[in-house]
Amino acid sequence: MLSSFTLALAAMTPQGSTVSVGSLLREMTDLRALSQRSDPWFDYRQASSYDRNSDNWKDPFANGDAGQFIRKEGDEHVMADLKGPGAAVRVWSANPYGVIRFYFDGEKTPRLQGKMAEMLSGRNPLFPDPYAYVASQGQTLYFPLPYAKGLKVTWDPAGEKGGGIYYVVGHRDYKPGTKIRTFDTAQVASERKTMREVAAGLLNPIFPTPSSFAAAVGEIAPGFNRAAQFQQKGGGEVRDFFVKIDHRDDPSKPWTDPTRLHNILRNLRLTMTFDGEKTVDVPLGDFFGTPLGNNPYRSLPMEVRPDGMLIARWVMPYRKQADINVRNGNPFAVRMALGAQNTRQTWTDDSYLFHATWHSQTKPTEPRYDFNYLDAKGDGKVVGVGLQISNPVPEWWGEGDEKVYVDGETWPRLFGTGTEDYFGYAWCDPTPFERPYHAQPPTPNIGNFGQTENLRFHILDPIPFDKSIRFDMEAWHWKNAMTTYATTAYWYAAPGSTGLKPIDEGQLAIMETPLPKPIEGAIEGESLQWTTSAGVKEIQRGFPNLSSLAQLWWRNAPVGATASTSVQVPAAGRYEVVAQLGHARDYGRFEVKIGDGEARTLDFFQPMLEWKTVSLGTVEVKQAGAVPITFKVLTPNAQADPSNMLGVDYFVLKPAGN
Repeated sequence: MLSSFTLALAAMTPQGSTVSVGSLLREMTDLRALSQRSDPWFDYRQASSYDRNSDNWKDPFANGDAGQFIRKEGDEHVMADLKGPGAAVRVWSANPYGVIRFYFDGEKTPRLQGKMAEMLSGRNPLFPDPYAYVASQGQTLYFPLPYAKGLKVTWDPAGEKGGGIYYVVGHRDYKPGTKIRTFDTAQVASERKTMREVAAGLLNPIFPTPSSFAAAVGEIAPGFNRAAQFQQKGGGEVRDFFVKIDHRDDPSKPWTDPTRLHNILRNLRLTMTFDGEKTVDVPLGDFFGTPLGNNPYRSLPMEVRPDGMLIARWVMPYRKQADINVRNGNPFAVRMALGAQNTRQTWTDDSYLFHATWHSQTKPTEPRYDFNYLDAKGDGKVVGVGLQISNPVPEWWGEGDEKVYVDGETWPRLFGTGTEDYFGYAWCDPTPFERPYHAQPPTPNIGNFGQTENLRFHILDPIPFDKSIRFDMEAWHWKNAMTTYATTAYWYAAPGSTGLKPIDEGQLAIMETPLPKPIEGAIEGESLQWTTSAGVKEIQRGFPNLSSLAQLWWRNAPVGATASTSVQVPAAGRYEVVAQLGHARDYGRFEVKIGDGEARTLDFFQPMLEWKTVSLGTVEVKQAGAVPITFKVLTPNAQADPSNMLGVDYFVLKPAGN
């Protein structure tokens, strides 16, 4: 069982022991350690490329978050200069290139260096997946790099060109005197067995058979609760909490229909009380990271299965009694199962209670503002955040940076580079992904238009606080739009701590974001398979003029280069091939050939960006099947910027007769 494996494999380094690569690796799957005060104690901070124009609050929402460094030393740019005992535990970048170097304990020679793109993507053999990987264009290294005296991290473009890099280096700062064994590659080699075991726990978290522990099954009438109570003499812990709702969603019904699953989930209210203290008050779907219906994903602490099973692996200690309640606010009965494991675990002075709170707000995105995820008092640590967005326009909603203030700070300890950067991806990429510590589940959207859910869990990188924490995220949208930001914050804290937000029931309904209807008969350019002989080929998103808010974008190809694809014709006959194609000052001239037909020359230059419907000619086919279409780069228009761009929104086949 994951819980047994996780809790047995990993134990927090006790005071007096040495922090090392091995001890920190074992923390990567240790969910119980999160429920205890950290020992040895550490602060969590990050160095990032946030726009320095925000310093001293000169421009709080400055957005030039690339190419910002502490200083330059020869050809090397200093990303982080960390003092005292600590450990770097997370390195992220949206556009890594060049060479990254790690100088430990004041040494003049780096103990660790390599191509940044390889080190952060899993292609460096020292740090394979799942310790380093790409998730929707964000590249992340989650691996402990401990140091006894200090760590300097530098970046050197090394002759490569790519513009300023976006980066974050997350690190633990331990108290002076903490025993640390500084990173070296020999430790990595000696911990390969541990790495394999931890990787298995990260990638394949197992959930016990629900029949093996306490569960309550049945209908909840409107206004009533489904409750589960747990007790253990001397202390216990609830874990492997699950809920399964017996309801099949019907997407053909209107968004506002109360029987749609997203509406049912929002009107089921989860509360948890430990030793008489209410610490959790969240709509059920939001708690499990699936407020928009059944949106499957798997992470280490949370999971949503395709069959509707909702799983939380958080370890939730209590001294005498734990109570879990789901209240049905729907106008009809809901059938569900609810259960959890309840095991004995001695309560100590270092034990924390589990907390979760929810906050939602729908308002114009201008003027820009800081949206508060959590404002808590007490002694504890933040372990996760969920964000649900209802975006009624195609423009990007997540340019805002996280700002995290600990123990009354007036300047944020964590100042980020973008909302998607915080959640571990990049470039506004809406592609769904799931990783052990973060996820973007599939949701009803086209590009960034519509509904989105993001999750990040702070397992190796929890954010401890002694007295208080305030976690804000800038609401920074490319367009002034009435947008919903709904957040769930997860944290642990000592008894008597505060931070639960009152739920505004007027904010429970999820705003509808009607998606544009596709062009009838359109064959989307971005959905086709393309073969290119040179240049850069990618899917470009974010323009409201595009039929599915995306196009095939080919650029920087030399004269003579080709891009080829094919479209399926349904039957023999003569067809006109019409295309919606991009035109702008950096778009090129092309020779276009359809099947065996004559080539045509088309010039897509014009001063302003616009998509136009263009006839590519007619083709005669003798039977149903694939018809090839080839674009060949010609010498560009004399007035054009020489990028030779091609943008294909869609093709349409029109019967042409004789």
